[in-house]
Amino acid sequence: MQSSAHENVTDAIELSVNSLDDEHAEYFRRLAVFGADINIPRQVLCTYWKMTADDVDDCMLYLVKKSLVQEMEDSKLDTVSYSMHDLVIDYMTKKYTPDEKRELHALLLDRYLEACGGDYGPAARR
Repeated sequence: MQSSAHENVTDAIELSVNSLDDEHAEYFRRLAVFGADINIPRQVLCTYWKMTADDVDDCMLYLVKKSLVQEMEDSKLDTVSYSMHDLVIDYMTKKYTPDEKRELHALLLDRYLEACGGDYGPAARR
């Protein structure tokens, strides 16, 4: 019975993913670089996706409405971050190959290297 319920949730996630337009599907795919129990700060996505904060929020709101991500606001720190439910993470783990995930990790690192002008700073040289 539990397996059937998990399959139904997986089918619902698949329906949501399949309903994404090409642009949002690509941004969702790029979230596969992040694992379970990770809160993804808006600024990380700004760097990773080369977007303004407003554009990241618009994209993520679209994914929130599709129930693929969750938004969290910390009014005390004036920050916004995003996360994915464990079942969405499970879906992504099965959907994307290790090679695809390595490619996404490389892209994330390249974007940070580009953002810092090719120098991660003294801490990276230790």
